[in-house]
Amino acid sequence: MNTPVPLLVSLLLVLLTAPAHGGEEKFGLGVGVNYGVTVESDSTASTFEEQGDTSGFTILGRYLFSNRWGLLLSYRVLEEDQEFDLENKYRQVGFNAVRMWRNDKAVRPYFKFGLTRTERERPIASEDGIGLSLGGGVEVGSKKLAFIGELESTGVQLGDETMGIASWTAGALFRF
Repeated sequence: MNTPVPLLVSLLLVLLTAPAHGGEEKFGLGVGVNYGVTVESDSTASTFEEQGDTSGFTILGRYLFSNRWGLLLSYRVLEEDQEFDLENKYRQVGFNAVRMWRNDKAVRPYFKFGLTRTERERPIASEDGIGLSLGGGVEVGSKKLAFIGELESTGVQLGDETMGIASWTAGALFRF
C-alpha cells in the first residue's frame, strides 16, 4: 500500500494554498473523551452490522498554517463496552487536513479529512489498516483555551472485514 504519497500530496497542497498566518495562535494541544459505535461487514455480506458501543480518550495536536487551514494529528484509544470478557480495543492515529471558519471568533466551526491508521486488538488476534476519515466539529472559547465537540467517521479494512467507526469527542484544546 502506497500511503505516504497521498499524505505528502495533501501536505503540499495545504502548504501551497495557505495564505500567510495572521498572528493567531498556530499550535494547539488537546485532550478529550470519546463515545462511539463500530459497525462491520465481512467480505460476503453487503450490509453493515452494529458491533458495539465504544468509549475512550483522544490526545490531539494541531498546527495552523493560516487562520483557515492546518494539520491535525490525533491519537485515540477506544474499547468496546461488552458484557463478556471478549472486548475489542481500537487504537487510531489520524493525520487530517483541517479547514477552520471564523478563527478569530469565540465559536469556531471546522471540517477535517484525512487518513487514519486503525489497530484492533482482539483476544485471539490483532489487525490493522489505513482508511479514510471525515469529520467536523466546533471550538468554543477564548483564543488560548477552547472546549471542543467533534464527530468523526472512519472506514477501514481490517482483515476480511470492512469496519466503520463513528466517534464523538468532547474535550479541551489549549492554543498557543
